[in-house]
Amino acid sequence: MNVQVWKTLESQALWLLEHPDQSPLRDTTRGMALQLRLWRYSHSGPHVSWGVFLSVRDYRTRRGVVRETVWDRLKDWKDRMTPLEALKRRQVEEPAILSRDAEVSWHDLESFVDRLAGLRSPSPVFAPTSSKGDVLGLEGYRSLAHVRFQWEGKGPRGSREAVACTGQLRALLVRALRERSEPGTL
Repeated sequence: MNVQVWKTLESQALWLLEHPDQSPLRDTTRGMALQLRLWRYSHSGPHVSWGVFLSVRDYRTRRGVVRETVWDRLKDWKDRMTPLEALKRRQVEEPAILSRDAEVSWHDLESFVDRLAGLRSPSPVFAPTSSKGDVLGLEGYRSLAHVRFQWEGKGPRGSREAVACTGQLRALLVRALRERSEPGTL
């Protein structure tokens, strides 16, 4: 496989994971803005990003939307490693991304938004040094723009509260998505 083709595919997939507000699934987030993004990039599994959208106006009375974006990196790698002679059709040049939305009540999100608003990002922002573990992270937008960090394993020292809050919020988002039907593709 051409290394440049893989790098292009990987950069496209990472961009889609980092920009859930640019998804074609825009009808469910009309009148809303991205407030938080959480991610878990598994070393041996899919890369998953969750974007939390809140209403631009009067967000405390409307439900939020969580958008899950999943890239199965290993599947794309294996698909690209298949010899071209064995394929009956041309390979797709875009990453295999799945995306789905679900509603989340403001009542469920409020405590997390308030806790995260009071957090400070670890200084300096922890960047994983090895690629042997899962990379997790949290990034805020709008009123939470001061929150941004990522970690491997248990997280950086002094960030136990942030890591715990992020894990609890991720569990809430995953539960909301489980209640929803099958994922759609981008």
